[in-house]
Amino acid sequence: MLTANRIVENIRIRAENSVEPIQVFWCQVLSSREEMRKRINNLKGDLDLITIVLTRPGFDHPNAVLSDLNELIRDHKHEFDRGPAPLYGISKPIILLLLSRTEFSLPQIASLITLPDWFPRLGGQHIFLTIEDLTGTADAPINAREARIEEIAKRLFELEVTLVKRMITVASLNKHAGQELFQYLSTPQQQNYQQFLESATGYHRELQNPEGFRPTVRENRCLSGRLIGLMRTTTPDQISKRSKALAGALGVPEDVVVPTELFVSVLLRPTNKEDNPTHFARNLLISIYCAAQMITTAAHADEYSRYPVTLLRSISYDFRSVMEALQRSVESWPELRN
Repeated sequence: MLTANRIVENIRIRAENSVEPIQVFWCQVLSSREEMRKRINNLKGDLDLITIVLTRPGFDHPNAVLSDLNELIRDHKHEFDRGPAPLYGISKPIILLLLSRTEFSLPQIASLITLPDWFPRLGGQHIFLTIEDLTGTADAPINAREARIEEIAKRLFELEVTLVKRMITVASLNKHAGQELFQYLSTPQQQNYQQFLESATGYHRELQNPEGFRPTVRENRCLSGRLIGLMRTTTPDQISKRSKALAGALGVPEDVVVPTELFVSVLLRPTNKEDNPTHFARNLLISIYCAAQMITTAAHADEYSRYPVTLLRSISYDFRSVMEALQRSVESWPELRN
């Protein structure tokens, strides 16, 4: 799930932007919670953070959640008594982090709690508290390691190599097979389709680090870069026509089985039913475009918002698994014959 570093980072960001005197966070930990608690304590620095491992039932009924919290605080009074001096400062919130085996299943809404009289700085006060479940809300920049950008790049490069090899095979048997696609991809510097395929193969040989693959429209020898440029000038209604051209260049079999579709591809579903080769190529075209955009966006992560870690993980998995399935499918197609 979340690493100790990511948990502490998110708590620190929220503490710096908070005007509340006390904050309560929840986090699901599937590994050793005691080890996680130790790692968090080693990383917390000057945060007024008390990390508690939940070891008994509770926090499962909305009417009892605050009494459960109060009881937990009383049971761990020694944690506050022995807290570091900054815990009793007035400029930073006191933070409770609850480590559980499960996610927080109750609505995350503010409720009024009366703190014990001995509670540091806030004893006896009535405080509105919200328990935030970091399991789902913890966020990170787009280039966070959880997004596994290097693996997306490697998978995209391997898919491109497979596609170019397939295009070369198809073109060797039918010189007209890729002409419709090339009309969309060609530039003044590229004289013909065969030259493009040859230069793409040379480009693949020159690339030393597939994990650093970052296709751009400026690289005329890169198939993914050309397809990015194509998608930038394609409306949703035009995707089917472009996909049909790509299917022709690849010689997609009529009985091809379309792998699990990229989620974005489903959102851009065609208005009219497509044949299997065109639908396969649509999934391929959108997958390449989205994966390439993810790689480029990650290179400029500081220009964009942070996003939930769970979302970054899911998007990354979707890209990688779909591209792998597409590549395996192309490699499994029977050999073409005259």
